[in-house]
Formats: sequence, C-alpha cells, structure tokens
Amino acid sequence: MFLADRFVVGTCPICGNEDANGDQCENCGSDLSPLELINPRSKVSGDIPVIKETTNFVFPFADFQPKLEEWINSKTDWKPNVINYCKGWFKTGLRDRDYTRDLNWGVPVPLPEHEGKVIYVWFEAPIGYISFTKELFEQRGEPEKWKEYWHDENTKLIHFIGKDNIIFHALIFPAMIMAHGEYILPDNVPANEFLNMGGGKFSKSKGVGALLKDVLADYNSDLVRYCLASTFPENKDSEFSFDEFVTKNNNELAAILGNYINRTVVFAKSKFENKIPARKNTSTDGIEIFNYIKSQAKVTADLFDGYKLKDGLTEVMNIVRSANKYFNDSEPWKIFKTDKEKCAEIINNCLQICHSIAIAISPVLPNTSEEILKTLNKDKSDFTWDKIGEIVLENNAELGENKILFPILEKKEAAPEIKEEDNLISIDDFKKVTLKVGEVIEAEKVPNSKKLLKLKLKVGEKEKQIVSGISDYYTPESLIGKLIIVVDNLKPSKLMGIESQGMLLAAKNGKELKIVTIDGNISNGAEVS
Repeated sequence: MFLADRFVVGTCPICGNEDANGDQCENCGSDLSPLELINPRSKVSGDIPVIKETTNFVFPFADFQPKLEEWINSKTDWKPNVINYCKGWFKTGLRDRDYTRDLNWGVPVPLPEHEGKVIYVWFEAPIGYISFTKELFEQRGEPEKWKEYWHDENTKLIHFIGKDNIIFHALIFPAMIMAHGEYILPDNVPANEFLNMGGGKFSKSKGVGALLKDVLADYNSDLVRYCLASTFPENKDSEFSFDEFVTKNNNELAAILGNYINRTVVFAKSKFENKIPARKNTSTDGIEIFNYIKSQAKVTADLFDGYKLKDGLTEVMNIVRSANKYFNDSEPWKIFKTDKEKCAEIINNCLQICHSIAIAISPVLPNTSEEILKTLNKDKSDFTWDKIGEIVLENNAELGENKILFPILEKKEAAPEIKEEDNLISIDDFKKVTLKVGEVIEAEKVPNSKKLLKLKLKVGEKEKQIVSGISDYYTPESLIGKLIIVVDNLKPSKLMGIESQGMLLAAKNGKELKIVTIDGNISNGAEVS
C-alpha cells in the first residue's frame, strides 16, 4: 500500500520546518514531493516509509507557465499576497504534477486496466465545483442551466480560501481550465492569511478549532459572523478567541448597534404613540448626517466589492457610531419639552437611519437586519444599497414590536484548580445553606437563550423566581407541579437580564441531567436537611 502525500511528513528542505507535509510545507508554502523531505516518516505509524516504483498520470503543469504568468500579471485588482505567492512559484519554475495515486480510497481513474489508480484530491476537488453545479440543476429539472455558471463569460467565479490553498485555486485549477477550454477562469482569488486559535492554525486533523454546530449551540449566528468578519486575517495572521464573543457582543454590538436601535424606537414608542413622528417635506434637518451616511455607504460598498470584509465592517460600524452621536448631540429628550415638532423631526431622522443601518449591516448581520425591519414595520420595497441615507419611512406609520437585539453576555470564568483538601467545608459552612422544597407553578423559556428556563416557585408562603440552564433536558410543561430542592437563601443574581432568586439542585453525568426531586408528597416550603 502506498501512503498518500499528506501521510508522509518530515523536514522541509527549504525552510527547515520539521512538520512539513509530503505535498506542501505550510510554513513557507513550498511545493514538495514526499521524496524531497528530510527524515521522512509515516504520519500513521511513525515508521520510515519504503520507496517503491509506480506509474502515474501526469499533468504538464510546466507547459502552462507562460499562459499563467500572462494571466496573473493582468490581475491588477488581486490582493498582493496572492500575486506575490504566484510569482514566487513562477520564479522557481512550475513542475509537472502527478495527478494519480495508488490508494484504496478516492475517485477511481475511469479507464480500463488502471484498477487501483485514483485521482489525487487536489486535482479532482476543483472539478467537483463544476460537477456539484451540474448535479444541483439536474435535481432542479434544469439540466443545462449549469452552463450559465461555468461557460458564460459574464459569470464571476470567486474563490474564498486560505493562503495554503492559493496554489490549487490560482494556478493548478486555472491551468486545468486552460488545458480544457470552454470554462471560465477565476475572476478573483481573495485568499486570506491564517485565522489561528491558541497560537495554532485551525486544523481538523490536528484538533485545533471548533465545529460550527457546537458554536451555534451557544452563540447567536450573527454574533459569530461579526466576530469572524471583524478578526478576518485579510493581511496577516490573526488570533481567534471565544472571549472575543463576549467582548464584541457587549462592547460593540450591544453597546453601539443594539443601543442605538433600542433607544430610538423606545423614544418613538413612548413619546409619539408608537408611531413614526411626522416630518415636513421641506425639512433639511439632519442633512449633514444623511450626507455622511451616503458617503460611508459608497466607501463600504467599494471595500466589500474589493473583498475587504473587515475594513467594510469597520465603516458600517462607523455609520452606527455617527448615528449615536447624532442622537446624543440632538438631545431629543430636552427638545421634546420645548419644541415637540422639532423633536419629531429628530426622531424621524433617527428612525430613517435605523432603516439605512439595516441595509448596511445586512451583508454581515442578515438576521439582525431582518429584526430591525420588523421593528420598523417595514417591508423590503426600499431594501437596496442606494437607499442608504434616504428618507423611505412614511410619516405616522405604526412601529412593530421592539426587542433587544444583543442581550449582554457573561464571560465564562475559567475554574481554578482545586485540590481535594481545599474542597472540604466545615459543618458550620454547610449550615449556612438553607435548602427548601419548592413547587413549580409556572415555567417558560427565556427569550434569545437556548439553554435558560425561567421558573416561578411556591416555597411555603412566598413565591420566588429562578433562572436555570436546563432547557436542553426539560420542557417548561414537564416541570409544572414538580417538587424540587432549591437553595433558598442564595443572593439574587441576573442571567440574561432576568433576576434569579435561588438555585435548584440537579445531578449531572456526562450529557444526562436530572433535577433532584422529593420521594413522595410533602408540602412546599419544607426544609431539607
């Protein structure tokens, strides 16, 4: 059995990286073969591989260097890191590449007398982009429509990738297309540097990173998009941390974006009967802020069109910051007392800006954008980029329901290491804890939270409210009437802005959790000892 290139590791002969793969060094980006590695070893067993002869199909990559150089030199709008990477390959000279391997997995070579030969992954993978498109439209009953995407010169093919895949998408796949003809070449390859975690590159094989489904179980999807876009490694490697989720949610999305939308809508609801206050058709009030927002929309569009998502997002947030400044400087809470008509103009402007913000944030925060439109009770008839900074909301239109867009998150503190002897308490310490039986009389899910339930308990003569993270294990309906054990003298705390006046007891083993209940019947309020 032959080892796949990636299952042979060793020292890179170019930069000395001791963990270079058999096809490429991720440290310096050099194209390698397993035979070039110094001190090669099997990634599977750690043994030194035995070299054996075989015959492979070869793609004449070197023959396409002149065409590729001419094509790359014409790309004046590509990112410098991509252009420089390609020119580095041209400088050392492109080499023909074997595109088959002797493996028991992969796409078989569809020719007789070549059983056991498979097409190497980075030759067949880009072809998959085309076959996926064909498959999609065959399933839709439009078997010829795929050609509009791959044969039409007006189509733009964009590869969003990491820098370690530049070679495959900016050189090898284009050379394959040149060899075949008929298919469109990439319009752009906006490759980014590495997004690292804990100082290392995200790598499924090395266990560095997190699965998206697991992240989305704990965090708002728009928050995830925002954090990734705002830390995008567009020009240099950047570091990702889950602590950033809390910081960016609380200090940016909640404090800047959510705060502006909420304060504007709440003011309109309380002072203008939940309606968009009327403005005069001839009003020029706030013209400076609208002109600024229009100019920012142009700057932002150019950045997004140039695949500079991080910089584009920064300019979007600058729009929101300017909106907050306009609200503060206009002081509508003061103006309302002396000139209600002028105050109406100010709040109308602020609501119009809310609509502009909904459009501007939509490329990165699509769900939040939809929520803002619902709050404004506005359809998408004016939801186009050229409407940013325009007056589109109608006077006296009813506003929709307002909601907190980004509730404050609490940072998860790392638990200190506890020695067994440090974990012992005295009987006097235990006596400080008052445990009582509580009867669940009401239960409901906490809005915007996937884990929290809000419980109303009867504990003797009093009622109290507890917020608990048990939504994954119990439905609200299943808890009604249960007699549970609660810590009755715990200081109140807030979870997701809701006061919790105690804590219920539960037992957890792995993914299983059970609330501690009473064996038999006993009155709520009974003490537990």
